[in-house]
Amino acid sequence: MSKYMSWMLLGAIAAAAAVAFYGWNLVGDDIVFSHRWLTALSRKGPLLAYPYYAAVHWLSTNGRMANILMPWFTGLLPRVATTALLALMVAALHWATARCAGVRNPWARIVIYGLVLTTLPWPDSILLYDCQLNYVWAAALCLMASMLMLSRKRWRSWQAVAGGLLCFVAGAMHEGCGVPLCLALWVAVWRRERVNVAWLVCFTLGALFVVASPGIWKRFVEHRGTAEWTIAEITVTSLYYYVLLLAAVVAMALTARGRNALAQLCRSPWLVWMLAATFAVPFCLVSGTIGRTGWFAQLFSLIALVRMLPGSRSRVSRLLPVAACGLWIFGLAHLMCFAQWQYRLNGEVRDMLAKYRASSCGIVMGDYTSDCDVPWLTLGKQRGVPDSDDVWTLATVRQHWAATAAQRRQLVILPASAAPLTARENAWVTPRCHLGSKSRATGVIHTYEGIDLRACRDRSGRIWIEEPVVLDSGAKLYKLTPLEADYGDKRVLTACSPASAAAPCDRGE
Repeated sequence: MSKYMSWMLLGAIAAAAAVAFYGWNLVGDDIVFSHRWLTALSRKGPLLAYPYYAAVHWLSTNGRMANILMPWFTGLLPRVATTALLALMVAALHWATARCAGVRNPWARIVIYGLVLTTLPWPDSILLYDCQLNYVWAAALCLMASMLMLSRKRWRSWQAVAGGLLCFVAGAMHEGCGVPLCLALWVAVWRRERVNVAWLVCFTLGALFVVASPGIWKRFVEHRGTAEWTIAEITVTSLYYYVLLLAAVVAMALTARGRNALAQLCRSPWLVWMLAATFAVPFCLVSGTIGRTGWFAQLFSLIALVRMLPGSRSRVSRLLPVAACGLWIFGLAHLMCFAQWQYRLNGEVRDMLAKYRASSCGIVMGDYTSDCDVPWLTLGKQRGVPDSDDVWTLATVRQHWAATAAQRRQLVILPASAAPLTARENAWVTPRCHLGSKSRATGVIHTYEGIDLRACRDRSGRIWIEEPVVLDSGAKLYKLTPLEADYGDKRVLTACSPASAAAPCDRGE
């Protein structure tokens, strides 16, 4: 029974991902990479476009294989193929995590699937193709490559070649995953543990391919000293599994019996995952932000924590069926809710983009779902029509979806009840949208590509984002909507000091 339940949960994970990805619209980083590919195609033609795109990206942006593979998902492959590949890799990540954790018990596999599904930073824009490749694919491929490198099985020559190619690609997917795991595996070789050195060399070459990119060092220098979150905040929000891992190690080191158990763990694959998690932590801290930056350290820490659990005769093992059934039920409910809402939100984004391209001046009118209207059971993973504070997403839509220069100047989304649009003094169009002829903003809380995100604060302390609205007649209105910060947003979008936004913007004023 438990075996069928584990496979059912894995299938539900893949099915929910397929529903989300099949109707996904290219916005944010996805549309940027699509534009870069189309630019390369127009400049170099079909034969040289891909090498040109890969070389330019490696030299100017970063060396991640994840980004180099992006054209396949934003234009080269049909939607059915990209949906199938992305959904299968999401399921593969859960499966590979359980395998690397050494879990054989089906109940334990369900628990691992549930923890990966609900506790990793999925809400931080992971639905984007770019984030899928950089984090889900990078982690899944690295875990599968490590399974090969730590395997004691004999392989045929063609399998060895295929394995070497997989290891190179896995090591090159993302520096935050490939480099820490590479270092941990070389420590295992130094300790004379059984590791396939030939495949490890291929994996190392992939990791070097990333770190040798001039673009990635350029970005590191440009962003140095721009940390938005403190080390303590990043640790608590994005490295909690690593904190638990360190606490478990310290607790075991306090007793003689625990030290003996640690010595045995250090002679097992546990050491690889413990070191990989430790080496991945600096990549998260250097980023200066929370969210998906801790993806790899969290995953490695979870694997190491599971490998530290006691054997099958313990009380923990007897509680496994209860925990597994609870996570199984919750996981299925979450997946059904997420798939239903993301399907609806994909349709809303598609409608918004169509109306934007058909508009005369970049004003879109429609009643779209707000983040606060989505049930908590989606766990914040959903992505719909961007809010006023989603500066990057709105900017990419303007840059790459606009059909005319007038559209490119603004993208303002208004409720349908705002029609007809005329100059007005002061009006609450909806309880969460205010239109008026006077600006109420008292400060700029974020600037991107020359666009200022202006805001004010009401008497209760809530932050409101202000957007200028230029009508066809040339009249100018100002739209106010409440700040809805998403997980992983820039720090300036989650904190607004009284000094920069002190004026009230309450109803009736």
